[in-house]
Amino acid sequence: MSGYGRRSALINANVRREEARINSTSCPHVFASGQELRVRDALRLTFEHVLEPEYLLGLFQELKQNSGPAPGVDGFSYADYSITEIAAVLREVCWLAHAGRYVPSPSLVVPIPRPDRALRELRLRTIVDRIISTAVNRILSKAAERILQSCCLAYRPGISTWDMLVAIEFAVLHRESYFFQQDDIRRAFDNVPLALAIAACQSLMSDVRLRQLIEAVLRGHDTCRNIGIEQGDPLSPLALNLVMHSVLDLPLTAAAQNGFPLYLRYADNLVVLGRSALDVAESLGLARRRLAEHGMTLKGEDGGLTHLRRPGASVKVLGSKIHYRRRFQVIAHWQICDEKILVQGRKRFVQLPLRSDSSGDEHTLSCSRVNRLRHRNPRMRG
Repeated sequence: MSGYGRRSALINANVRREEARINSTSCPHVFASGQELRVRDALRLTFEHVLEPEYLLGLFQELKQNSGPAPGVDGFSYADYSITEIAAVLREVCWLAHAGRYVPSPSLVVPIPRPDRALRELRLRTIVDRIISTAVNRILSKAAERILQSCCLAYRPGISTWDMLVAIEFAVLHRESYFFQQDDIRRAFDNVPLALAIAACQSLMSDVRLRQLIEAVLRGHDTCRNIGIEQGDPLSPLALNLVMHSVLDLPLTAAAQNGFPLYLRYADNLVVLGRSALDVAESLGLARRRLAEHGMTLKGEDGGLTHLRRPGASVKVLGSKIHYRRRFQVIAHWQICDEKILVQGRKRFVQLPLRSDSSGDEHTLSCSRVNRLRHRNPRMRG
């Protein structure tokens, strides 16, 4: 297949996947009234839809099976609640929310050590507050899919780190964007303007009481806080996406001319690929100015500009080391060389084949090939 044919096939596959996600009419949760949650109905949802006790009870059972068992500040975990007990608590919380008196409990601060980096503070809410926040997050996520840009590749259904690697591969092989640079937003969750996060989430809903509930969830127990959203709250990742949508995604995408330079964002990790060093510098400069307007900044600690066609050049993106190789002096391939990731993948997904290259490395394969396998095998998605 020619380069143009591969490019068309990839674009068509991405378009079909995007249309299927946005126009999907199915949802794993059905409200007690029998009404399914549909994307096109998300903007018309009311306060009563979100706080149906039976719907919240279903969320409790789902979170009990799939979420972490760590308790909140009250010491209660999912296993400590029976169905009767949690149903009674949820009915009381729904009554408080209907009366406009719902305030989340304090969060339990859990320090997470990171190698060669400062501690990350994860804030765990109580089981009941997690259920309420998850219910709000599910509703907002459906509505947010209508506006989020394709450059946003984190905390979205059906999208994973492989999609970013495939986008980088496509930019290098088919658009000759060899200049690469990445950076992180410094303490993104802690420095997000809370008013901006609340306004971004509220803009997706028209129900007044639902908008008040969104504000209560994002503010948490400290109602006087003006900066930062709690990392560990189920709604925080989506709130960060919506803030970055207006602060970075829209301006940087609009500034690109015919798609150059390519701007990608995975949570607080920014990646820019361009055909010249000037393109990349201008894009990151715009990102710094936009962030500075809202009290945020880039770290500038992920290395400088890298020309990927230089011999021996390589970069590490989201835990995967990637570099440019020529084969037969005509066909170029990206190879994922992080042995740990691929070996884990081989153990988890038996049908994931690995092939050797000319260097004898048995743990390399094209990221576009992995992405095709991932979408064919439902167990590999996410």
